[in-house]
Amino acid sequence: MMRVFFTLLLLGLAPDLWGQNAPLALDAHGQEPIKMYKTSWSTDVSVIAGASAFTAAIVLWDASFPLPTETEVSRLDPMDVNRFERGAIYNQSSTINTISDVGQYLGGMSSWFLYLDPAVRADGWEVAVMYLEVALLNQAITETAKTIFRRPRPYMYNPDYPLEGKIGSSTGYHSFWSGHTSFSTCMSFYTAKVFNDYHPDSPWRYVVWGAAATVP
Repeated sequence: MMRVFFTLLLLGLAPDLWGQNAPLALDAHGQEPIKMYKTSWSTDVSVIAGASAFTAAIVLWDASFPLPTETEVSRLDPMDVNRFERGAIYNQSSTINTISDVGQYLGGMSSWFLYLDPAVRADGWEVAVMYLEVALLNQAITETAKTIFRRPRPYMYNPDYPLEGKIGSSTGYHSFWSGHTSFSTCMSFYTAKVFNDYHPDSPWRYVVWGAAATVP
């Protein structure tokens, strides 16, 4: 729900935030807006291609691991889970799963509210490219962590969870770290950083950073 709060906060404050903008800063000739960010084909294409290729390689590596078998699943003991985490084993709710998914999408969309700012729209291409790069790099790191640690998801320990949902589950060992949390956190801090760059003197920057920090 904090992800939802962060997104709604940006949307709710948007009229005040953008309304206090000074006119766009122009170059020495008073003709072209001064860009906050600049793209480089060599750098940005390398980052996008590299992150995409790396993620693809990690996904292929992950696919090489055998899927959970009934014998393997039967050996998973809830008592092996840290006590402070054990409660999550029995918290199975389709409603909570849906809320989590919606929160992830809203957290990811929060950055696009930046385009309500005319100064950001002037750098629309650059901001969009950075968004893509941040998302791809986060995905690469997240997939790497999931594949290396291969930590069982809570439902894998739940004796009441249907066995057929555990056996052969390709994501049964993708508990750490959470893709929902990493994506939402990454995008919310990206949003706060971009806002801060365009409005370094805005009193709202503390609110935006504080809201971003509530997402994790």
